[in-house]
Amino acid sequence: MKHAVLYLRSSKDQKDVSIQSQRHELTALAAQRGLTLVGEYSDAVESGKDWDRPGFQKLIKAIRNRSRGWTAVLTKDTSRIARRRNLALIFEEVECFNNDVEVIYANLPDNGDPTTMMIVRAVMQAFDEWHSLTSRDKGLAGMAENVRQGYRAAGHAPYGYRLRKVDIGLVRDGAPVTKSVLEPALESSKVQKFLDLRATNLPRMQAAHAAGLELSSSTLVGIEWNALTYAGCTTFGVFQERTSTGGYKGQRKRRPRSEWVIQSDTHPALITRQQAEAILNLLEHSDHAKAVSQGKAGVSRYLLSGLLMTPNGITWEGNKGAHYFAERPDGSKRYVPLQTVEQPILDRITSDLPSEPFAQALIRETASKGPDYSAQLKELHRRIAEIAVMIDKAASLALGMEDPGPFQRKIEALERERKELVEQQQDLREQEDLGKAVRSISVAEMRHILSDLAESMRDAKPEALKVTLRSFVKEIVLDPASLECRIEYAVSATNTGINPVSMALLPGFEPGFKP
Repeated sequence: MKHAVLYLRSSKDQKDVSIQSQRHELTALAAQRGLTLVGEYSDAVESGKDWDRPGFQKLIKAIRNRSRGWTAVLTKDTSRIARRRNLALIFEEVECFNNDVEVIYANLPDNGDPTTMMIVRAVMQAFDEWHSLTSRDKGLAGMAENVRQGYRAAGHAPYGYRLRKVDIGLVRDGAPVTKSVLEPALESSKVQKFLDLRATNLPRMQAAHAAGLELSSSTLVGIEWNALTYAGCTTFGVFQERTSTGGYKGQRKRRPRSEWVIQSDTHPALITRQQAEAILNLLEHSDHAKAVSQGKAGVSRYLLSGLLMTPNGITWEGNKGAHYFAERPDGSKRYVPLQTVEQPILDRITSDLPSEPFAQALIRETASKGPDYSAQLKELHRRIAEIAVMIDKAASLALGMEDPGPFQRKIEALERERKELVEQQQDLREQEDLGKAVRSISVAEMRHILSDLAESMRDAKPEALKVTLRSFVKEIVLDPASLECRIEYAVSATNTGINPVSMALLPGFEPGFKP
C-alpha cells in the first residue's frame, strides 16, 4: 500500500478551511484512494505567499530525505502549497519531482491524462495567485463588515479609550477568536471636557488647558478628527489606502465624509453626535484647514499663480484669496479682483489656441523638438535582458540548494524590477508613436484638436486648468500701472502672430484697509 503525508495550511477564520476540516477531508480522500497516512505537516494562520512557513519547511526537508518512508503529499487545493505560481512550480517540479514524491490535490480529479492535468493545475495555480492579489481588497471589505457589526476594525484605541476583547463564539485551530470594542479609560473625562469646549468653537489650546490636557497641538487635532469615535461611533475607510504604484504621496489622505463607513452606538460615547459634527465642521471649513488641504493637493486659489508677472519681472501676489496685487512704479500697490484678471486672460487663451498661427507653430515646434527615445529604449532593453539572465542563474542555483528560499526571494525582486522596466519601455514606445503621429498631423486636424481642448478648458476644474495653462503659456505680463497685459506662449513662434490682449479699461481695486 502506498504511504502518504498530509500538508495543511490555514490563514482564515472560516470553518471550511480550518486545519481540522482539512484533516477530516484529506483523511477521507486517503481512504478512498487506498493511501496509508503516516504523517502530517501543518501551518496555522500562515500566508501562502510566504515560502518560510515552519511546517512547510519541515515538509521540504522530509521530501529531500530518501528514507522518509512515504511517496505522496495530500493537500486540500493548490493554494495550500502556495499563492505564487513560481513557488508552486519550485515545490512541485524541483522538490517533489526530483525526489519521486507525488502531490495529490483534493480539488483536482485523479483520472485525467497527464497533459490535461498539467493544464488544469497551471490554471488553478494562476487563479491562486490572482486570489492573493485580490485578497487584500477582500480583507478591507471584511474589516468594514466588522465595523458594521460594532467591532473595532484595527489599530490602537484613541486617547481616552482602551480596548476590550470580546469572544465572538468562533474557534481557530482550538483557540477562541476574539474581536475588540472600545471602553472609556482614565483620561476620558479630560477628553470629554476638551471636546465639549471645542464644539463651542473655543480655541484649541485654551480648551486643552481648561480640560487639563497636556498634549501637542497635532495630537489634539487628531482627537478632533476622531470626534465621531468619541460620539460612540465606529468608523472605517476614513483614509485612502496607499497602493503599490504610489496612488498618492505625502501624508495620509482623508476620503470625503460621504465615503466613510460609520456605525453608531458601538461603544460608550463621551460627546453627542451633534457635538462631533460641529467639531468636524470646524476642521473642514476653517481657513487653516483649507490652506493645508490645498497645499497637500498642490491646489491654489490663484489660477495664474507663478505665471502673472509685472514688466520688470516681479510676481503678482495673492491677497486673501480674492485679489492679485503688485507695486506700481511709484511704490503704491495695485489690487485687482481675481475674476477681473483671470477671466479675460482665460478667454483670450481659449480664443488663441484654435487659431491657425498657433496650430502651425505647434506643429513646427513638435517636429523640431520631438524627444528622441532611442537611447532610453536601448538602455531599458539592455537592462531587461540582463535581469532575465540573472533570473535564470538564480533559478539554476536554487535547484541545487538545500534551502532555495533566499534565491526565490531574489528571483521575486528581480521579476518585480523586470515588470517595472517593461512598463516603462511600453510607455516610451507609446510616447514615441504619439510623437510621430503629432508630427504628421495637418494644420486643420491640429486646429480641431486645439478647439476641443479650448472648449474643455472652459469647464475644467481649477487644478486641471492650471496644469493645462502651464503647458501652453510661458508667462503673462500685466502692468500694474496701465493694466495692459501681454501673454507669452510657450510655443514661441506664435508670439509674433498673436496680438497681446489689452486690459487697460478693466477697473482696479483699492482696498479700504491695510493689506
